[in-house]
Amino acid sequence: MNLMKIKELSWAEVCEIYNEHYVIDFPKDERKKIDHIERLLKEDNYVCYGLFENNVMRAYAFLCKNKDSKNMILDYLSVISNYRGSGYGSAFLKLLKGVCGNFQGLILEVESVDHAIDEEDKKIRERRMAFYFDNGLKPTRISTSVKGVVFSIIYYPFDEKWDNESLFADLNQLYPTLVPEKHIDFLKLN
Repeated sequence: MNLMKIKELSWAEVCEIYNEHYVIDFPKDERKKIDHIERLLKEDNYVCYGLFENNVMRAYAFLCKNKDSKNMILDYLSVISNYRGSGYGSAFLKLLKGVCGNFQGLILEVESVDHAIDEEDKKIRERRMAFYFDNGLKPTRISTSVKGVVFSIIYYPFDEKWDNESLFADLNQLYPTLVPEKHIDFLKLN
């Protein structure tokens, strides 16, 4: 890999990614509408980054933030399909830590392994979890269900001092910004 850099994406770039990649990379029931993303960006509650190598985008990430939170939610992270399996996801996570350094860490929702629909789905979810844990993310005791999809909450701490209770409180601050309340089935600390 050559020199990589993260760049905040323009609205035109976000729209291009949305139409060419996002709608393919994420299941329909987990995608936000483009006007919801636009509103979050205009309210300064969302930021979109691209990972570039030699001025070619290799991956993208959409993150939620708000003025009351110490953390951000890594809402979407995807490597462009023909670059997957080449280390770009790992590199992107490490570089995100640098550009998001004013926050304490990144919160991620990952589809719960315990709620896989079949054995193939379970293996995909386990691989996804393994990727994140191999890259320094930590399990939490928090789970949630949004629009009927059950997620395990994992955490990418930028500082080793963190606890589940504070993270849960912060997630309660972020969720109303990110997801309309009618779509949250539950958020619990186990």
